Amino acid sequence: MGDAVINADKGRSREVATNILKKYKSNVMSVSTGINVAAQIIYNDTAELHSLLENIKSIPYVTSLEWSEMVEIIGDNSPSVVTAFFNKSRQRLAQLEHS
Repeated sequence: MGDAVINADKGRSREVATNILKKYKSNVMSVSTGINVAAQIIYNDTAELHSLLENIKSIPYVTSLEWSEMVEIIGDNSPSVVTAFFNKSRQRLAQLEHS
């Protein structure tokens, strides 16, 4: 599994993201947009990965693609980060209510 960061022509990120999600629904777990398009991709082997990346590069309005492969998960702070975030949100809400 890995992440692709796809640059698209200005104003075309949503169109590119939608196209990727529809075309590669067997391999693309999620797609998001911002300044560029990010796609989380799962694949069986390097040949499949190469084919996927080359096909994504050929999608209209795609200008470049960068790839990062997950090799090893060192740790996962998600539970503690989420808990801390919601605790801070509750504290801010309580402060606003008492103001």
